[in-house]
Amino acid sequence: MMNKKELKVVFKDIIDGKILKNINIKFDDYSIRITNKQNTLKYLRTVDNNYRKLHNEKRKNNYINKKIDGRCPKCGRKPIEGLISCYKCREKDKNIKYNKYSKRKEKGLCVICGKNKPVKGYINCFECNKKKNKWQKNKRKNK
Repeated sequence: MMNKKELKVVFKDIIDGKILKNINIKFDDYSIRITNKQNTLKYLRTVDNNYRKLHNEKRKNNYINKKIDGRCPKCGRKPIEGLISCYKCREKDKNIKYNKYSKRKEKGLCVICGKNKPVKGYINCFECNKKKNKWQKNKRKNK
């Protein structure tokens, strides 16, 4: 991990590809607060693996506890009967997935990974088709 002086040098001139002048940098335990003349704030997390592990573990525990209590794991509301998440979270996830799918399809990329060009006549690349076929074969075997 970089020390504070190195981080100051890195963020002194360029933030998100824009050159900013007269910026102030303040450090918290795990984040950097950056302000410029217009007082626009940017928070950047430092790369600290211990913090990430603890944070991920905490989020995972919260998810599991909400699920056990019979609440939506994302927001804590009452879920749809027979499902895990609530109506609002399901709609939100559905919209996010649809937007991602449509953007990838417009750009002419694989709709699953978004990295490779799809095989002619398909919407998935060769590798994703291969993985999907393998998954379907295993699913059929286990029925």
